[in-house]
Amino acid sequence: MAKVIFDIMRHGDKDGDQLTSKGVGQVRDSAQKNLAGCLYTLAFFSGLVRARQTVETCLAALGHRAVPILVDEGFSYVTAQKEAEPWMGKPFTALKTEGYQVGQNVEFWLKNWAPALIIRGQILATMRLRAQMLATADGQDCRVLVGSHGPTSELGCCEPANTPSLREADMIRYTWEVDQSGATPPRLLSSVVFRAPY
Repeated sequence: MAKVIFDIMRHGDKDGDQLTSKGVGQVRDSAQKNLAGCLYTLAFFSGLVRARQTVETCLAALGHRAVPILVDEGFSYVTAQKEAEPWMGKPFTALKTEGYQVGQNVEFWLKNWAPALIIRGQILATMRLRAQMLATADGQDCRVLVGSHGPTSELGCCEPANTPSLREADMIRYTWEVDQSGATPPRLLSSVVFRAPY
């Protein structure tokens, strides 16, 4: 069995689709606190500029500038939100204040924001497929960095009622176990939140 680990960070403070100087600092500090010593095989971002800037800032903070960075919209909320909101659930903007309050958890999003159910399936399917593709034949762990959003990054968690909503530059680590023979599908073993230092 091989393990594939996804470290998914929510972007920092933003202005439109760009990180502010504050956001860059939040991401840098979070990477230095939570990702020190991590070596990455590959990096993904959701397709939005602020998510790419998050990955680039993390890699620079860790001294890993040569890691390939690819787009994977499976780590985004945009398509699911556009498809679901016209016919079900409250718009995201109406829930932001409540959803990001201290103490709020992933279960809140799953109960109150219809796209969250779609995004949960999407991010789990994306990680499962990528884990299967990235698992090494020799059983060595593979570690992947991802720049994403809230509440997207945390929606694939194992325990929604016990997993907090991510603040800016917080991250969640997903560990998958992969049977390289393909006899069984990849299995999510754990999801752990790491807070940014602010």
